[in-house]
Amino acid sequence: MKPEMYGLTSLDFFILLILSLLPCSSNLMSYFLICTFFFIFYLTSISSMFLSTVYHLCNCHSERSNVFFYRCDLLGIVLQIAGSYTVGIYYAFICYPNLQMLYGFFVGSLLLISTIVNNISRCGGEKYHVFRTLLLASIVLFAIVPSTHWIFLATSIQFDLFEFRLFGMLGFYGLGFLFYYSQFPEKCNPGKHDLWLHSHQFWHICVFLAAYIWEDALIQASRGREVFVCSGQ
Repeated sequence: MKPEMYGLTSLDFFILLILSLLPCSSNLMSYFLICTFFFIFYLTSISSMFLSTVYHLCNCHSERSNVFFYRCDLLGIVLQIAGSYTVGIYYAFICYPNLQMLYGFFVGSLLLISTIVNNISRCGGEKYHVFRTLLLASIVLFAIVPSTHWIFLATSIQFDLFEFRLFGMLGFYGLGFLFYYSQFPEKCNPGKHDLWLHSHQFWHICVFLAAYIWEDALIQASRGREVFVCSGQ
C-alpha cells in the first residue's frame, strides 16, 4: 500500500469520524458515550495511518529524520491498538466496571511501556527490532485474556454478534505482525519485492482490515444497544 493510498484511507476515517458526531440516539448520555467511543476509535485510526504516511514519505530525508519518523510510526501503531482496546473493553465489560478498570490498567501499562521503549535511544536501531516487534505483538496477544473472559460472561446474542468480528480483528492483527516480523516474502526472494508484494505492504493491508472489521463491530454495538442492557436496569 503506497503512502498516498494510506493517506486517503486516513481521510476516509476522518470523514467517518465527522459522521460519528451526528445524532445517533435520543438518550443524551447514550448518545454521548457512543459518539465518544466512535471518536476515540476513528481518531486513533486516523493518527496511525497519518503517522505511517508521514514516515514513508519523509524517512529518506536523513538518518535523523528516519529515526524520528520511525518512532512516530510505532507511536501510531500503539495509538491504534489503544483505540481498539478502549472500545472493546468498554462494550465487553459494560456491566462490570471493575473489570473495565482492571483490564484498562493492564493494557494502559503495556502500551505505556511500549511507548517508552520505542523512545529510548538505546533500544533503537536494527539490534532491538525483534524486541520492539514482539513487545507490540504481545500487547495484541494479551487481548486473548479479556476476550476469553468475555466469552464466559457474554450472552448468546452478544457472542453471536461479535464472535466473527472479534476473532477476525485479532486474526488480521496477528497475520500482520507475522508479515512484519518474518519479512516474508522478500527474505525468500531478495530484490524481487522492492516495490510490490513485500511484507510491509501486507502488514498495512492487515492492519486496515483489522480496523475495518472492528469499526463494523462498533457500528453493530451502537445499533444494538439493547443487547448491552445489564440485568436490573
